[in-house]
Amino acid sequence: MNKFQGQGVGRELMATAEQWAKDIGAEGVRFNSGKDHFMAHTFYEKIGYDEAKTQVKFQKLFQKLFQKVRYRITVLVYSLLEVFDNQSVLGILSKFKLTEAV
Repeated sequence: MNKFQGQGVGRELMATAEQWAKDIGAEGVRFNSGKDHFMAHTFYEKIGYDEAKTQVKFQKLFQKLFQKVRYRITVLVYSLLEVFDNQSVLGILSKFKLTEAV
């Protein structure tokens, strides 16, 4: 468990995303999570999500792991900034002292 887990960051980000989905009239929220992310699955179940299906993804990676992780974090932050106004995302991140990660 990293130092940011268990502090409500994920719960608040998910609540914000769910509220936005409701506000635009979406029927629900759907996302994918790797089969080995057991702690994440437990978290999603705790906040009311059900496992909908299992799928297999095939890929061949050629970049180093740290580049992939950094890229995914960057994409996540930019995706959040596109969907929500900057102040909402930065407000949540700063509340948990995560702005230095952006």
